[in-house]
Formats: sequence, C-alpha cells, structure tokens
Amino acid sequence: MTMKMKKICYSVALGLLMVGIFVLPQVVLAASVCKTGQILPECVCDGNCNLDDFVVMFVNLITFFLGIVAIIALYYFVNGAFMLVISSGSPEKIASGKSTLVNALVGLFVVLSAWVMINTLFMLFTGSDTVFGEKWWKFKTAPATEEQREEPAGGGGTASCENLEATAASYNVPYPAQNAAPLDALINCIKENVQPGMIDENQIYTIDRDHPSCNYTRGDPKCETSGVCSHSHNSCHYGGFSGIDGAMGVDFNAAAGYSEQELNQAILIAANGPCESYFSSQIFETDHTHLNAPGCGGN
Repeated sequence: MTMKMKKICYSVALGLLMVGIFVLPQVVLAASVCKTGQILPECVCDGNCNLDDFVVMFVNLITFFLGIVAIIALYYFVNGAFMLVISSGSPEKIASGKSTLVNALVGLFVVLSAWVMINTLFMLFTGSDTVFGEKWWKFKTAPATEEQREEPAGGGGTASCENLEATAASYNVPYPAQNAAPLDALINCIKENVQPGMIDENQIYTIDRDHPSCNYTRGDPKCETSGVCSHSHNSCHYGGFSGIDGAMGVDFNAAAGYSEQELNQAILIAANGPCESYFSSQIFETDHTHLNAPGCGGN
C-alpha cells in the first residue's frame, strides 16, 4: 500500500472514530433522557423528524468538524513554530517547521474556501445567506406543517366546551392557560439583549387573548362562537402538537419609532447570540416576529 493510500485510510479511520466518540453517545443520550446535545436535532425526542431536521443534523456536523479542524490547525501552527524556534540553524528542522506551517495554512485555506463556496452558492440561488430567516451555518429547523407531523394520541379533545377545564385535560394542556417555563426564559433573554424601547411591551403575545377557549383545544376553534382562533391549529402558541406545560411560541411587535424589520434584525442578533440556547426557530411575518421555544413540535 502506498504512503498516500495509507494517509487516506488513516483519515477515514479518524473520521469514523470521531463520529463514534461524539455522535453515537448523543444517540444513546437522546434515546434515554431525550437530550440532543449539539449535533442531533430536537425531533429525535418525539420521532417526528422531517427533511429539514436532517439538514439541521448535517449543518451541526459541519459546524462540529470545522471546530475540530480549527483545533488541529492551531496545533500544527504551534508545532511548526516551535520546530523553527528550536531548529538551531539545522536545515532539516527548519524545512520541517516550514513544511508544517505551510500544510496548516493550506488546510485552513481549503476549509475556509469550502465555507465561502457554500455561502456563495446560497447567495447566488436564493439572494441571501439565510435559510428560513436564519444564517445557514446556524440553521436550526423550519417549522413543521400539520401534514409533516401527526397529532399525538390522546390529544383529540372529546370533552364538552361547557367545561373548559375538562376540555383542557382532554387536550393535555394546562388550565388556566399559561406560558411554559422555556418560553418565559426565551422572552426574558430577548428583552435583556434587545435595545431597550424597541419592543412594545403591550404587544408580546403568547397565549391567545382574543379567543381564550382556543388555548384549551390546541387551536381547534370548536369552542369559539366566532369559529376561528388567533393562530393555526397546533401552533406553538397552544403548546404545539404535544407540549403539556403551556404556550411555547411568542410574537414580538416593534414599539413606536421602530419598524418591524429593525426589531426582527435585533431579535435575530440576540437569538443567534446570547439567546441561542433558548429558542428553536423564528419566523418574520411582516407585522411581527415569531419565536418558538426549544421542544415545541409545531409552528
């Protein structure tokens, strides 16, 4: 076997080893306690994965291995520089040190070039480097549609509308209506990290205020005389398809003096920065910005 083939085999073996060390334990962890870590998408907890979720996993893997490549490159930079320092004028050591530094630079250049190519392709074909409103390298997941996910068993809601507490129990949602703890954490983080005065405090919408009975039917308007709910059926505002602790979605509106677009950009910066662990997806709906808390299987 040639030296080149040996290097390729070693590289493949190293890649498989990294997958075994970092990915497989996450699969076991997700199966046992439903904590997905940094690579697996949240849908593995309920088994309702779709194509977007596989994209999420692919992007997470790319992000993970880019971090590994950066660490390896740093090691070779330090190693090459150290060899030059201790070379003591030895031509062999100087050549070896220079070769190590050059190889590290070439490796970094290839990785960064791949990133630039992917970003360029996104911009050429979509006119933007975002996917569903988020940077592609931080892409989480697109909201699922009702056709993509099935409503869990036991959520059909058979109780009479005359007793909303019983109706809530039949849909497995809390009575009275409330926010789930992860949503409150998300709201607090966004408010702390967005410029004061940009968010209209009176227009932060979580539970359905205008059609309260919809909070107990997951957005099924059967108990509303108007025949409508403020949000779609199984929206995260109603806990999604399976949430049992309350609202998991929030709408933010801009205060006077700011446009919804300006607020959306400010929220995106916070959501993809200090609040990254507090949210799962976002949608800009022209007249407001909608965010979902982690664990919501809805829209």
